[in-house]
Amino acid sequence: MKGSYDDIVSRIADPILWYDEHGVPRYVPFAPHLKSDIYAQEAALVEVVCQACRRSFFVCCSRVEDRDRRPSTVAAQIRANDDGLYHDPPCHTTEIERRTGMGGCMAGESMTTLGVRVAEYWHRTASMRWERDPALEITFTHDDYSRRLIAEKW
Repeated sequence: MKGSYDDIVSRIADPILWYDEHGVPRYVPFAPHLKSDIYAQEAALVEVVCQACRRSFFVCCSRVEDRDRRPSTVAAQIRANDDGLYHDPPCHTTEIERRTGMGGCMAGESMTTLGVRVAEYWHRTASMRWERDPALEITFTHDDYSRRLIAEKW
């Protein structure tokens, strides 16, 4: 599960545009240099949905956990149509919803997300400049069950 940032979110009227790798809300348009992992050589802005409530989020993915023999880079995972880039969704139940048990998405924050599409993919060149690669900006293909979950978006 990702941490709650209610103390920040409750004080800012602007909408959250995307979340970083740790679920921190960001209020400015995505740019690869704004990711939390300053050493990462690639960054993708990915649309994901919570498996429980189907709420949609834009999130930054800059590193792949090397588990279950998955591809070792974000680009390789995208090429393999592996949508499991982000894992748990950002916290999207407020403190009031948690205390009262009303509203919000109680189960979903501990479930993994389903990747919908890669909105932007960036990698660092040898000269350390960020370069966008639209060839990796794809819509993930899913089995019938996952397609139905995504279609029932919040």
